[in-house]
Amino acid sequence: MKNIERRIVRADEQWELLSGLLPEGWEAKARDLAAIRRARGVKDAPTLLRMLLLHLADGCSLRESAARISEVGWGKVSAVALFKRLRAAERWLAWMACESWNKDFRVPAGRRFLAVDASTVCEQGETGSQWRVHWSINLSDLRCTHFDLTDVHGGEKFARFPFLPGDVALGDRGYSTPPGVESVRDRGGRCTGAGKSDVPAAVR
Repeated sequence: MKNIERRIVRADEQWELLSGLLPEGWEAKARDLAAIRRARGVKDAPTLLRMLLLHLADGCSLRESAARISEVGWGKVSAVALFKRLRAAERWLAWMACESWNKDFRVPAGRRFLAVDASTVCEQGETGSQWRVHWSINLSDLRCTHFDLTDVHGGEKFARFPFLPGDVALGDRGYSTPPGVESVRDRGGRCTGAGKSDVPAAVR
């Protein structure tokens, strides 16, 4: 618990900086987008955001997150209640992400810039089964465009994703293989990654 307390102290010290980076009107938007409907268990939008960030950033279970929230005095919520809060905050979190995104990012007409990656997760319980989540996001609005769940042996490859003509695929060096590049180009897209890029300089 001492490690948790130290992390919370650091979070308190950094909260003023973090909150200053959030888009104007973010607190009021929590009610506009129904992230907060009642004050039960959560006193205000800043507290709700800190609860959600504690859960999302540390990658612990809902039950553990609820226990940590209670321990540091932010409120009393059950694991189920925290899950419902997270689900209700989807539009609010998406709005803040989009408003905070670089407004100078411009995409030529007819193109989508899609960043792809994968993450390994471990199932809770006695088996400890491992899974791999493959996902892509549109860099124009930071919204997920596709995800796929495989076992831990599921390889990272561009062929998993449904690219459209004109799309630009961005991935790390694990995706930058000749078959991967070819799979994107066969569907009319272009790709770029940690290795060589086949995206013309005009659209980079």
